[in-house]
Amino acid sequence: MFGLRKKNPETPKLMAEPGGAWRGGMAYQAPVNLHGFAAGTHVGTQMGWRPVEAITVGDHVMTFDNGLQPVTAVTRGAYWTECADCPDHMLPIDVPAGALGNARRMFVLPEQNVMIESDAGEDLFDDPFTLVPAEALIGFRGIERQRPWQAFDVVTLHFEADQVVFAEGGALILCPAAIAGVASVDFMTQGYAPVPYRVLERDQACTLVEWMALDDAAAAPFQPSHSPAMTRFHVA
Repeated sequence: MFGLRKKNPETPKLMAEPGGAWRGGMAYQAPVNLHGFAAGTHVGTQMGWRPVEAITVGDHVMTFDNGLQPVTAVTRGAYWTECADCPDHMLPIDVPAGALGNARRMFVLPEQNVMIESDAGEDLFDDPFTLVPAEALIGFRGIERQRPWQAFDVVTLHFEADQVVFAEGGALILCPAAIAGVASVDFMTQGYAPVPYRVLERDQACTLVEWMALDDAAAAPFQPSHSPAMTRFHVA
């Protein structure tokens, strides 16, 4: 399920650093993690669809480009421990079933890079498969922010090289390469290896999403579904 954590009685402290978050211009130290899988998200493995928190080092996960690949490290961290105080631009993102190829509703973190397939991507960047920060998708196909009612765990799967993996039946999520010297651990990580996949810059991502929205409008309108997900987010 959702891997809930007990709320920290202390108010989280924000630490500003240069070159920070994709939006807001700040990097926040613990207790916040802006990318990774929300606990409860199902990932494709050699044993079928499994909750990400159940995956351990050595398990094989289905990747977009390289088939089954072994997980070389698993890192865990808490999302914002005082959800009521979490800044709006750092809230998790609610993705309706079908919006990104996902078979059911899912939640992604704002700076998590996701791969989307579109004619607009091919027209703009000569590639129908493009990677964008999840935050760029807000407003597209019913994707919106959602304030969770309680803190939760964030799990990141690492591989020998960066991989795009399947989540919730068809969504494509970028996972980083393993961190040198790190095995399966239980703390927040910083300083990921550079991403060899090309992730669109903010302006490029926003332009792509605008074109995708126009393509949707010209076709049959997408009808977002907010059916219950396998999580414990509070849904108003």
